[in-house]
Amino acid sequence: GVNSKGGNALSLKDLSLVDELRRLEKAGICSFKIEGRMKRPEYVAAAVTACKNSLNNINDYNIDEALRAVFSRSGFTKGYFEGKLGKDMFGVRRKEDVEGAAPVLSSLARLYDGEKPLLPADMELKFKRSEPLTLKVSACGKTAAVTGDIPSEAVNKAVTEEELRDRLAKCGGTQFFAGDISIDLDEGLNAPASAINRLRRQALTELDGELAKGRDIPFTRTERVTAPHRAERMKLHARFFSEASVPDSLDGLARVILPIETSPETLKRVLDSGAQAAVEIPPAVFSNADKYVKKLTELKENGLSLAWVCGLDGVGIARRAGLKFVCGFGMNIFNSVSVSEAAILGAEDCLLSCEVSLAQAAHIGGELPRGLMIYGRIPLMMTRNCPVGTKLTCVECGGRSYLLDRMGVRFPVRCKNGCSFVLNSRPLWLADKLNDIRNVDYGLLWFTDESKEECARVISDYRRGGAPQGEFTRGLYYKGVL
Repeated sequence: GVNSKGGNALSLKDLSLVDELRRLEKAGICSFKIEGRMKRPEYVAAAVTACKNSLNNINDYNIDEALRAVFSRSGFTKGYFEGKLGKDMFGVRRKEDVEGAAPVLSSLARLYDGEKPLLPADMELKFKRSEPLTLKVSACGKTAAVTGDIPSEAVNKAVTEEELRDRLAKCGGTQFFAGDISIDLDEGLNAPASAINRLRRQALTELDGELAKGRDIPFTRTERVTAPHRAERMKLHARFFSEASVPDSLDGLARVILPIETSPETLKRVLDSGAQAAVEIPPAVFSNADKYVKKLTELKENGLSLAWVCGLDGVGIARRAGLKFVCGFGMNIFNSVSVSEAAILGAEDCLLSCEVSLAQAAHIGGELPRGLMIYGRIPLMMTRNCPVGTKLTCVECGGRSYLLDRMGVRFPVRCKNGCSFVLNSRPLWLADKLNDIRNVDYGLLWFTDESKEECARVISDYRRGGAPQGEFTRGLYYKGVL
């Protein structure tokens, strides 16, 4: 392994296609999305203004620089858009970047100071003798009503409807502007302007709260399958990241899942062992679909009948190659409904999500056979741009490197088929907890960075219920996520 230190290595620079918008518009794109989760309003103002300027062919260096200053990780990137991957796509949010944002925030805030209100608020004011002032405001099907003081008899000059209308129309600082205003006014009365202003502010604040509640969405809970699935004795399946790590003996394995680059010789060895053979279609296909179909077709001619798919694109590839398929890691089979959908899709069986608890897994219904990952370094992240590439070339790395976090914990990184996989620092281990697993047809041993000898040892441990050696995790099987 190679030490690729730095907690910032996994931070990609923000994508910015601001200067490409007119070209994209000419290509037929009619809608653009601006991402900005948990960003300041100044960032939103700068990003929206920069995009509007680009579409209107306005060059504003100050806005472009302000956008870079208010938030960026050493600038922006167009890497995926231009097909230029590598370490230039990664950036670091430095202390000076944060400090450099302060001078531009006030100038950016002025971009939305004159922001136009969004919603018309209809108002009904009752200004009646011997009754409290009452104001009802309505917008988007929601209504708020507030009451105030009792108006007094006018001493010199009574308030007019025009004056009241002017006071009610002052909605500045809110998302509202005055819509239809109706006033029921008794003659000869008066009230301080502050009382009307207070009434308007209170009514609009309450209306804002009503709108924030949203609306009830009709929902009818349905469950296609309610009876828990019943499984016989759990079988063992093994998935290998590398053909070279397949042990000489496959005793005890009911299914062996091989990588897409598997040779016919290895496939034949698996089939001769009596185990069922499947080939994994990579989770990220990109432009390789035709290549994968061709490879699977060649393996089919050598006895392959089953594909292990990680997504819907894999289902399509398996069908094109004339193979049956099972739903593997990445299909997120989490409950009875998703098991039912996998069956409708045509799957032979499915792997349950490793985010279900053992208790949840035991109660998932349906007739489709299902499995559970019971060993392996669970992938934490899949990325097209290798995070180790910020420090090393692919030749230096050899596809077997790791990242260190701030606590010195090592996370293996394995690269293949155009993707990098960041793996958990500790392997999942349940060999000593097999009796806790109920109603599951098979347990999956997920091999990634293990040697042939290590794979053989793990298979043996799971056949006899061995205790863990070294650091390990139980995953979420005893915790769950719900």
